[in-house]
Amino acid sequence: MRDHTREYIVGVVFFSLMGALAVLTLVLGADVFRASEEVTFRFNDVAGLKEGDDVWLNGLPAGTVKAVEILPDGTLAATARMRHALSDLSLDSGATVSVKSKSALGGSIVSVETGKGAEKGATDMKDLLSRTWKAKRDAFEAIGDEVGGVGEKVTGTLEEVRELAREARTGEGLLGRLIRDPKIASDFEQALANLRRATEDLAEGRGTLGKLLKEDGLHEDLKAAVADIRAFTREVNDGNGLLHRLAYDGKLADDLGGAVADLRGITADLRAGKGTLGQLFADDALYRDLRSAASDISAFTREVNQGDGLLHRLAYDEQLAADLQGTVADLRGMFGDIRAGKGSLGKLMSDDTLYYDVRDAVRSVQRSFEEARENAPVLTFAGFLFRTF
Repeated sequence: MRDHTREYIVGVVFFSLMGALAVLTLVLGADVFRASEEVTFRFNDVAGLKEGDDVWLNGLPAGTVKAVEILPDGTLAATARMRHALSDLSLDSGATVSVKSKSALGGSIVSVETGKGAEKGATDMKDLLSRTWKAKRDAFEAIGDEVGGVGEKVTGTLEEVRELAREARTGEGLLGRLIRDPKIASDFEQALANLRRATEDLAEGRGTLGKLLKEDGLHEDLKAAVADIRAFTREVNDGNGLLHRLAYDGKLADDLGGAVADLRGITADLRAGKGTLGQLFADDALYRDLRSAASDISAFTREVNQGDGLLHRLAYDEQLAADLQGTVADLRGMFGDIRAGKGSLGKLMSDDTLYYDVRDAVRSVQRSFEEARENAPVLTFAGFLFRTF
């Protein structure tokens, strides 16, 4: 009989090793030999997170969800056992917690991320565990929402297309009138033809725009004009002329503002009928008088142009004009002789002796009249005596 002791021993050792390996795997899976820390995160939505799901720290598995429960205020608490203690981390740069999708095939994880900024994340463990965090929507959910929104937009667009088709069939609206109204269609065709001719003119260089596109000289002139405008604005900005002063001289601007205010006052007085111009604007009687005067002047000038009077002859009779010119020349010569002391009048104007003689003669006559006036009573008495005898 064959001895099987050796085989039994080998089998026992093999199964013992397999059992030890299984126990060791379970123990390692339960993190018995690893440092652990239990933390509880609060969320307003866990997006299907369940017990056994992973906890990731900056993208690396660092713990396992132990339990998920609903709190009395409606928020959810997820307790996790961490293989890497969060309390050992420096959270000064800010840390955030969220629930994310694990992959495109489903599943959720708790994601802890550091370095998100103090204004967004928690800066200590107390703040990290007391906040209520949100679940982040995955790409597929966002795509689903966008597709739903696009579906609504497509539905609305189809409704609008259906309405346009109805208006086209019934001849309502602009599109319907374009389709149904022959006159509008003809006008539209004419507009297209005009547009085609305009583009042909541009292409062939006809008209101002065509020349601008085709002729280099006009283009150069336009460039020169732009350069002149640029130089002008530079002079306005940097120079000392009136425009520069208007732009930068505060006192001149104030003076101009005062002048505008004065002009506004003058126009207000004109509208109110103040002053002569205001009366002219506001007083109908003065306007009628002025209009009558203008009519009289017009009639007068018409008579001068068409009549036979002296003014007409002065304006149109060459012989009279020549005679008048000769008379003026004679007067000029006479006045020249008078200024030169020629003739009696000239001597009267220039000879002081004649002036003094005339003055003495006038004074003698005045004295004679005075003496006669003084002797009048004596002469009257003498006449009376002689008449008696």
